[in-house]
Amino acid sequence: MDLSSNMKKLLHGASAGVLVLATATSGTFAAHAQETEASDEARMNTVTVTTRRSEENLQDVPISITAIGEEAILDQGIADFDDIAAYTPGLSFKDFVTGFNGVATMRGLAQANVQDSTGNVGTFVDGLYLQRGYMVNFALADMERIEVVKGPQSALYGQNTFSGAINVVTQRPGDELEVDASVTLGDYDRQEVKLAVGGPIIDGILGGRVFYGNSAYGGSIENTFPGISGDFDHFGGYDREAYSGILVFTPTDYLTFEGFYQHYERDEEQRAYYTINCANAEWSCNADGGTWFAGTLPTSPDSLLSGANPDRPSGLFSVPQPNLVTETDLYRFSADWDINEDWSFSYLFGKAEASALEQFWFNQNSYNPIGGLGVYTNQHEGGTLDFQSHELRLAFDGGGPLTGEFGYYTSEADDEFAFGLNLQPADGEIDSLTDNPVSLDTMFLPFNYRSTTFETEALFARAEYEFLDGQLVAGLEGRYTITDVAVRDNLARQAAVNGGLDPDVQAPDLTDQWKEFTPRATLNYFVTPENMIYASVGRGVKSGGFNGYVTGTVPLDEDERSYGSESNWTYEIGAKNEFLDGRLFTNAALFYTDWTNQQISVVPRNYTVVIGADDRAVPGIFGAVGDSTAWGLEFETSWVPNENWSFFANFAYTDTEYGEGANNPAYGEVSGNTIPGASPVTASLGFQYDRPLTQELDGFFALDANYDSDQYVTPDNTIEIEGRTLFNMRAGVTYGDVKAFVFVKNLTDEEYIDGVFTIPSLFQITPSFGERRTAGITLSYSY
Repeated sequence: MDLSSNMKKLLHGASAGVLVLATATSGTFAAHAQETEASDEARMNTVTVTTRRSEENLQDVPISITAIGEEAILDQGIADFDDIAAYTPGLSFKDFVTGFNGVATMRGLAQANVQDSTGNVGTFVDGLYLQRGYMVNFALADMERIEVVKGPQSALYGQNTFSGAINVVTQRPGDELEVDASVTLGDYDRQEVKLAVGGPIIDGILGGRVFYGNSAYGGSIENTFPGISGDFDHFGGYDREAYSGILVFTPTDYLTFEGFYQHYERDEEQRAYYTINCANAEWSCNADGGTWFAGTLPTSPDSLLSGANPDRPSGLFSVPQPNLVTETDLYRFSADWDINEDWSFSYLFGKAEASALEQFWFNQNSYNPIGGLGVYTNQHEGGTLDFQSHELRLAFDGGGPLTGEFGYYTSEADDEFAFGLNLQPADGEIDSLTDNPVSLDTMFLPFNYRSTTFETEALFARAEYEFLDGQLVAGLEGRYTITDVAVRDNLARQAAVNGGLDPDVQAPDLTDQWKEFTPRATLNYFVTPENMIYASVGRGVKSGGFNGYVTGTVPLDEDERSYGSESNWTYEIGAKNEFLDGRLFTNAALFYTDWTNQQISVVPRNYTVVIGADDRAVPGIFGAVGDSTAWGLEFETSWVPNENWSFFANFAYTDTEYGEGANNPAYGEVSGNTIPGASPVTASLGFQYDRPLTQELDGFFALDANYDSDQYVTPDNTIEIEGRTLFNMRAGVTYGDVKAFVFVKNLTDEEYIDGVFTIPSLFQITPSFGERRTAGITLSYSY
């Protein structure tokens, strides 16, 4: 096994990224432009990214990026956002109990409204924007790599990349027949099959690739509900399926067309959880006169029980649950035309159709056997989204110091979202289920049913100029965006109809428009061809939203029905370095973010304080009225000392703080507190040892660890979850194009809380758990 093969494995596993100031220099930089091509050929560990929509060496891009390649995706079992976050410093992810509202947080900039139709981190597949969290499925996709781009990317990507972007790059057909296949079997009924075949259909003119994947898993945490059996005897199981196809047509050397389609669907059980209900005598809550909890949440609920229910079983349990069901179709068409040696033109069309439905039954986890007395609550949360976009780009590269591009973008999204509750006797019958994501007909308490249309237009441009024969590069980019949003409150309109009134008069569509300019400037200096320092300043924007006509029974004033966009300025310095002929990478970034007009929860103007009422019962709406700051350091390094050993280490520290005047209806004044939802310290490190076993058989052993520090759950910083360290191991052999390895994830069987969802007005706190130790074997073939 040669050294470059080992290095490739390491970089894919370590995901080269972002950046420590170069401490070593060499002589002069007299002929950087002439040396660049030879230097790139000599680099043993070059990773190509398309973060800026053109192919570039990751180490030359003045942006903080983590790139996870296809080999790491296979070896490390990258299956969802949690896995990506584990190997990406500064990124965290929470999908709570049901998985419907998955929320990614970059550099500590957590969003207050987890039901928001747009997030702070934009997610893309080959540049196609996926607006809702339920649309995203990394588990089964024909991926070439995953690019995590940190800091605001509004200038390049637009579409609410407020604190960063995640772009999945799918595989293209090559010039020769390619077959990629893998089979995984493991405990808890884990079964997974992936198969991709691609290559030329007409040599030099038409190529294609098809992919199919299927994955099933039973869940690692036991459901201890008495008498439970069948599919729900464990939490966290799933069935997933995906298939895709791509055609690449090159009628001439200067013209390329691509057509891509992907379909995937998920059927997922809820995660393991327990719910503290401080309004129930079963629980011993320790704060605010027994109506709330403060401190570190325990991994076992037993220590919080009052003993009022002696029949309650131990452990984590739930009645049988309907699963989260999602389905997504992606369509992409692109055309690329090399007009001449200097100019190129590209067109990208994207379309996404998705639906999701979760119907979650809970009774505060109190033991209440089916057929007994009591009431269960059925939470319905569902949505559909239809999105399409067009993008035109004209790029210039004349081989001189100036390169650039400009373009036009337009998109439209139709989003429907329904949320409600139904109270039902625990009589053994579940009679309010539906297969319609946006039907609340069976809900006793319909809270939200809105139809929202987003129309976006944008002009963007980017230019770079090289000074000192390419040693110094200055870049400037910007995007001017107009976003029109219209919201139809279907519940308010139905109430008007029921009252014999005109819905167009009583509840007309709410509309607003936001116009934003998002610039970014970069400056990078090559100390040597392999050592670059950079600085950047950029603005990120997330569009505004709507509160509707009422919240609960409180009517909203006209100016409260919508809230404005939020923005941030992020300042960053860093470096990207290669040493020892490409055997050592040391990369780091230092950033500061000034977050203004932050969208936070506020008290409605017409709310009247009820004497004796608990403060947490105050109904909340959202307003763009907050200010916060964040600063931090990110570090990534990888080292291959010889042909047998490879090492990597990643680290991030983030410090966030609410600004003066920040408050929350449920928690009061929170200025000076840490923004909850992300660990201030995250780290991962590991090694791989390779050695020949025979002339044709090579063996390897790898071990890594991922660490998240303690993190706050609530804005008042009174509730937190304990940090955790997870170890993962794999060992196997390679024989030509075949690889076989065993793996163990969460090697020490750590029991840990992965996310927490609070409903202060109902006195409820719901921690959800990460997976326990799992093991399996993977066999892969790549031709």
